Amino acid sequence: SSGSMKQAVKPVLARPWVNIRQLRETQAPWLTAEKMDYAKNNVFARKVLGNKVVVSETLGEHHTRWPQVAVVGISNVGKSTLLNALMHGTAKVPEPHSNKKKFQSPIVAPVSTKAGRTRHLFRFDLADRLALVDLPGYGFTHAPKQAKSVEREMAVLIERYIMETPSLRRVMCLIDATQGLSPLDEQVFDLIISERRTLQIVLTKVDCTPPHQLHSAM
Repeated sequence: SSGSMKQAVKPVLARPWVNIRQLRETQAPWLTAEKMDYAKNNVFARKVLGNKVVVSETLGEHHTRWPQVAVVGISNVGKSTLLNALMHGTAKVPEPHSNKKKFQSPIVAPVSTKAGRTRHLFRFDLADRLALVDLPGYGFTHAPKQAKSVEREMAVLIERYIMETPSLRRVMCLIDATQGLSPLDEQVFDLIISERRTLQIVLTKVDCTPPHQLHSAM
């Protein structure tokens, strides 16, 4: 019944964020008006500076003086959509047509309806204060003939980046709320925690998720 449904779905989970260690916490010291204003006007309002895409062989050239925040998740979970919304204020940003602009100094996270298309590491610098990093999706590749080798190559790049990047301050793991956690997600969690990196979980596709299913995912 609708009454029992309302009782089962607790409103604490209807917030934009939840502290997994303190579920009843409602104040976010890191989300003050002052900090939000700084982020809006001094970081995300600035021009996005693209960098040449990174593969395992060039990972050592990827370090920055400013902190890096990486976004990772299973293929087609919405990483590029989130990054473009953060950097450009909209998820629908026209991508350059030439491969040179796509790979030499991209300022748009590549979006594809076919899972496994992002096989490189993309780094976007914001005002020399923050770098957002788009890691390859895992769990599926769109290259059936070489699927195993390509998937392993992508896994190595993710592992090495998390283990070897001194300026990495946070890893945002995106989880599809309609699907829930996968074993691969849990493996990535273990790697992040073992390397003493800050882990932040972000649920995507919540607009496609019924309240009771979202409650279960949380």
